[in-house]
Amino acid sequence: MIYRFDEYEVDTRLFEIRARGVPCPVEPQVYEVLAYLLAHHDRLVTKEELLDHVWPERYITEAALNSRMMAARKVLGDNGRAQRYIKTVHGRGYRFVGDVSTREAPAMASGKAKDTGGAMTRLPDGLATLSPEAPGIVTGRTGEHQRLVELYREAVHGTPKIVFVSGEPGIGKTTLVRTFLSTITAEDEVMVACGQCIDYRGTAEAYMPVLEAFGALARQGGKPVIDLLAQRAPSWLRQLPWLVSAEELERLNAQTAGATPERMLREMLELLDGLVVRAPLILVLEDVHWSDNATVDLIDAIARREAGAGLMVIVTCRPADAATRHHPLTGLHRDLCGRGYASDIALSRLDEDAIAAYVQERFPGCPCPPALTDALLRRTQGNPLFMERVLDHWLATGAIAHVDGAWTIPAPSADLTAGLPDSLRDVIELQLDAVDEEERELLAIASTAGLEFPALAVAAGSHLAEEDVETKLATLARRHAILEERGEEEFPDGTICSRFAFGHELYREVLYDAIPAGRQARIHRAIGDRLSDAYGAAAPAHAAELAMHFLRGRSAGRACEQLGHAASQALVRGAPREAIVHLSRALDLIHQTPGVGGDALELGLRTLVPSAIIATQGFAAPGLEAAYEEALVLAKQLGDETTRLSLAYSLAAVLEYRGQHKQAYDVLSRASADTGDGERLAVEYHALLSCTHFHRSSFAQSVDHGDSGLALDASTRADPRYAALGEDPGVGCHEWSSLALWFLGYPDRSLDRARAAVRLASAPERAYSLASANTHLARVHQLRREPRQAREVAARTALLAQEFGVVYHAAVAFILQGWSECMLGIPGGFERLEEGMQRHTEQGAELDRPYFLALQAEALLSAGQPAEALARLDEALRWLPGGETYYYHEAEIHRLSGECALAADKADLRGVRQALETAIAIAREQGALSLVLRAAMSLVRLEEHEGAGGPARETLEAVLASFDEGFDTADLVDARTLLAIAP
Repeated sequence: MIYRFDEYEVDTRLFEIRARGVPCPVEPQVYEVLAYLLAHHDRLVTKEELLDHVWPERYITEAALNSRMMAARKVLGDNGRAQRYIKTVHGRGYRFVGDVSTREAPAMASGKAKDTGGAMTRLPDGLATLSPEAPGIVTGRTGEHQRLVELYREAVHGTPKIVFVSGEPGIGKTTLVRTFLSTITAEDEVMVACGQCIDYRGTAEAYMPVLEAFGALARQGGKPVIDLLAQRAPSWLRQLPWLVSAEELERLNAQTAGATPERMLREMLELLDGLVVRAPLILVLEDVHWSDNATVDLIDAIARREAGAGLMVIVTCRPADAATRHHPLTGLHRDLCGRGYASDIALSRLDEDAIAAYVQERFPGCPCPPALTDALLRRTQGNPLFMERVLDHWLATGAIAHVDGAWTIPAPSADLTAGLPDSLRDVIELQLDAVDEEERELLAIASTAGLEFPALAVAAGSHLAEEDVETKLATLARRHAILEERGEEEFPDGTICSRFAFGHELYREVLYDAIPAGRQARIHRAIGDRLSDAYGAAAPAHAAELAMHFLRGRSAGRACEQLGHAASQALVRGAPREAIVHLSRALDLIHQTPGVGGDALELGLRTLVPSAIIATQGFAAPGLEAAYEEALVLAKQLGDETTRLSLAYSLAAVLEYRGQHKQAYDVLSRASADTGDGERLAVEYHALLSCTHFHRSSFAQSVDHGDSGLALDASTRADPRYAALGEDPGVGCHEWSSLALWFLGYPDRSLDRARAAVRLASAPERAYSLASANTHLARVHQLRREPRQAREVAARTALLAQEFGVVYHAAVAFILQGWSECMLGIPGGFERLEEGMQRHTEQGAELDRPYFLALQAEALLSAGQPAEALARLDEALRWLPGGETYYYHEAEIHRLSGECALAADKADLRGVRQALETAIAIAREQGALSLVLRAAMSLVRLEEHEGAGGPARETLEAVLASFDEGFDTADLVDARTLLAIAP
């Protein structure tokens, strides 16, 4: 249906409002309000009726309706005083009072037109973020539109779909997507989430389009969507603080500390699974050639997973731009489409028939003259946006006219193209020439603010008051397709202003490129300063945007500060590659501009570098130690002891994970726990020393440091950016001392302390350490020779490690679960164990590698493969660090070597005895009573095998008598049994 009144038409098939044949930019909900009033222009429409129609099943205040009504009047050149078209009946509602005529809209080219009565009842707010490229143009895209519909149906009834809609600027990507979404939302109950990538030129904000999309979806869906975010994707909800209370945000910050890329991806995939159970979901990500790396990784993860039906992801992009910038989207696009993980809808330029059909649709009722079609094709080469702007120009200049259903073309077709620029950019320049000097000035300033911007940003770069700028921009939006209104925004400083967006990115690019470099810089600085003030304490959450302004504004110090905030934000979001980009750029600026920002700012940046390196390259990353040393030197120069010690402890933790226990001990020995920062660093210091002493087989000292740390303050939690992988030092004190207690001969106290670590880590503010605590509990069960319990805990740990994205502990959990299954005779156990070893190696971690090799050997020995087991033990011996101290598991490695040699054919009994006696000697020197017990039992069995008595029995009796607990553990039960049957 087409409603006509004065110079206006409202087309319910194309969802379009036209003034004198030219489409007017309008938000979807504003269109819905106006279309509904027109559909019922013969009567009064109450406010309640409008609210129920435009926002079904949502609670919306009357203020929102008033805002849309005001916008509808602006589109029609009306206002609340004149009420030329929309009359307010106070206390009751509204009525359309213009003189309305109606006629049926022509059928769509596909022959499947659907009259929705002017309603887009399911079209979500998120579509307002999609800027129209060529409103109403669907001609020539019937096949592409139908392909999108087919892929959507397959996604709903089959498997999820990733669809790339690609092409050059102005080719109609967004228009096609908007038309498709309008078709689907008019027919189906479907959720739509839309996010827009913005060109920040190297300072892209991690996951920005995805957060925008799901923030809008949460606002639309209300509490059910927010609850699902909290349940399945808390790390993502943490990045949308306006959706939760301050108390809930504090809980989320603690719960999601130390988020990793793996965790962010897993949570989003689980969120998508939860959403599509309720209704199909279409996720639209616009202009992904400008996106951050993390968003590209998410698209890849969604494409490659096996999941149920109901999800469609539409990615719009310019492949040429992506290739020019060496953007990772280029490889992903090619790989996913080549492997069949995604579909590509590449839009080509329109041909002559499509151009004629476009003109016919825009001005129905009269055929398009061949001369007009020919001129449009020759000048525009079939680019839809170019074609529309040229046609607008001809109409505006009187080169052609459409009067009373007939075309008037005064000049020959050859003259139509004479003097007309050859490029879309030049035509846009012509269109910009139609605005006055002051308006052109405001648009130029707006181009520095971005594709979408608040009015206050434009005012910051001009000499006008913010209210005056807002009014002038609103007038521009009503009169020209250059701008469109995007609602309002309230800033933390209390400022409320309207938001606007360019009708197409090319408008912004043309305007921006025309500004001299010096003036660009001044405007960017002014906008950056104003936005910083407006954001206030919330400015770090917008750091990427602010960094862009200060970078382009040549304000190096402010840029470095914001880049640091952006890097920190990226680490919190589990996007370390983005963090490295921000940090590298900031440090380069500091080096290029001496004195910029000060040493304190540089130190803050350098403290973040190691965490980003570990997250991207693992513990064995080249340059990692150098990054720590550079930060340590600077902290020492500045006399910042708190930062210096935090860095030293973090470096010591890295060295521990590498298996460089002596070097870790040396670093800690040079540090001190006596700091002005109080107990936080002291607890971390003792936790690390407990770990270091354990690995160096100083078990009593390990327990002492664990006790010292816990005595200080068991509730203290370290900053996850500086602590080892964000783990809680109080939990660490429990963990390492629990293992040391077992070696000292206290198997029950060891288990109690390991369980205490799990209880402590179960608190919400320590949840990130829960996987680590369970890993250590599984290890204690392994040491106690309790494979069933170890398997249960390890399996739980693997799930926890996956939940929190802690890949290191996931690997250890696989190793322990695999060992347990081997001991229990469960098929596939050894394969799981080896997979865990491979994952462990990929992390660049060598911590506990000899111990894990010993577990492999024990599994092989239990499977009757002593020769293969000996090979693993020989490898473990080569991995032992050596030096003046023993490795904590060294005695057990020698004992197992003796056991394997004894089980082999033609065993060298002398060599077996030597290995077992070496094990006893080492264990005695370590004070490892539990290992002395095991080695003594093995020696008794050797003497039985030899058929001769020896001192082993007396040794075993003496060791067994030294235990005062753990009498029901497997080792002590076996020892008593062995003594009872020994000769």
